[in-house]
Amino acid sequence: MANNDKIYEVYRGKRGVELERKTKERIEWILNEVDTANSILDIGCSQGIISLLMAQRGQKVYGLDIQEEAIKFAENLLENEFEACKENIKFKCIDFMKFDTDNKFDCIVITEVLEHLQNPIEFLEHAKKFLKQSGRIIITVPFGVNDHPDHYSTFYLSNLVAIVEKSFEIKKVQYIGRWTGLIAINKEDTQLFSYTQEEISKLENNFLEVDWEMTKRIQTLYQNGIEANAKYKQATENYELLKQKYIYELEKNKELLQENTRLTEAKEIVTKLIQQLYGEMGDEVQILKESKALISRLETQNNYLKHENAEYRRKLSLITDTSIGKIGIKVYKLLKKIKSKLR
Repeated sequence: MANNDKIYEVYRGKRGVELERKTKERIEWILNEVDTANSILDIGCSQGIISLLMAQRGQKVYGLDIQEEAIKFAENLLENEFEACKENIKFKCIDFMKFDTDNKFDCIVITEVLEHLQNPIEFLEHAKKFLKQSGRIIITVPFGVNDHPDHYSTFYLSNLVAIVEKSFEIKKVQYIGRWTGLIAINKEDTQLFSYTQEEISKLENNFLEVDWEMTKRIQTLYQNGIEANAKYKQATENYELLKQKYIYELEKNKELLQENTRLTEAKEIVTKLIQQLYGEMGDEVQILKESKALISRLETQNNYLKHENAEYRRKLSLITDTSIGKIGIKVYKLLKKIKSKLR
């Protein structure tokens, strides 16, 4: 009997507001039906929420579950409770069909367990051993189809009644949305459940409620489907536009690549031509280089001579601008004239 219930997450609202509301409604019904029972055996307690709530009210609770993970989770929750609550509760990981005790309980709670069993009748007969005479058993199961891989049974009313009344006398059937709740008593001489008009009406009303809920969900899903189809259509159109744009850009890029290839090839041809010309005109190129070097040297010498000439003129100007210099120039010119006549 596997139980992968996540009741704690649901109870804390981590799986939707509506599911939280319905789950708390079911749990509240269970707590009200437990009423003033002093000792309670919670079979299939899962993560221990209902057991803890009963213990907080001062009731003595023994919680059993086959899954070790669920029991460890429940024990961790218990660590955060007050000492008084801790004293009221005990958890144990065990297959219930192997469970045994000399104690008998005022009340037994079996919530969302029977649908997981291949032989629920044997399971309830075993539970009967631990319930006091006139003690109360509280059972809840999913109402109708609940597509779970670990479910062996789907319960409405008659098949649930047939199983339970083999061991107990059914006192009350309650429909809580997607769940069916059943209260039964442990008696020696039991009476069969009476399918009164009232019971049939309650069943039909719950079918009506569930049908309306499913109809609304179908309508919502249908509307969501229409919106999803519209979005899909728009997405398809956008995809086609992007696809065309991509093809255009791809072709454009292809042309650019071809142009780049042509330019690369032209560059290679020019490079080869330059190399070829350089090889054929090697001597001319060398002469040009030497001529360029000679011109550079001549320009350097010319610049030096210009500088020396300017310096000579400056020094000559210094001489000719003085009185002695002027007399010297006149003497020079006179001597030059006499020398000319002597010739």
